[in-house]
Amino acid sequence: MTEQLTYIFTIRNMPSATVGRIFAMHAMRSLDDLHRAILQALGWTDEVGFYAFFLDNRLHNSESVVLCPDYHYYDHILEDDFENIFEDDFENEPALADDISLSSLNMTLGQKFLYLFDNMTRYQFEVEFTATANQAGEGVSPYQLIDGYGQMPSWDDEEEY
Repeated sequence: MTEQLTYIFTIRNMPSATVGRIFAMHAMRSLDDLHRAILQALGWTDEVGFYAFFLDNRLHNSESVVLCPDYHYYDHILEDDFENIFEDDFENEPALADDISLSSLNMTLGQKFLYLFDNMTRYQFEVEFTATANQAGEGVSPYQLIDGYGQMPSWDDEEEY
């Protein structure tokens, strides 16, 4: 049986850190897979919405941003709601989350980056790379919730968050 390198992540809502989750993912998974895992860990099953990762942990840096694969569908959000998010326009096509594997990021333990998700309400999360592990490769889920605290609102309760 082969073993697969697994990354352990801790996510916290920002700025209050009242909600957190710890979960494991295979290192060969993509940032798009990480997005889906974060939503599942938070109990959100609807994946519709704009998202981006800011790999240098700075919200206003277009050089370090990785966008959702279908970001063109959210041009209205980028133009209206996010006009001040990026320091400058994209000189080239931005990096896309489904093209980047977690292992290709060459992360160091303790490294943090921002995850932004907008489904009409803008949520920001700090993602911290906290550990690595080896798991048996066959029959192991690519994502596994380990622990957590706090409760995110359901889509219906978003206004209260």
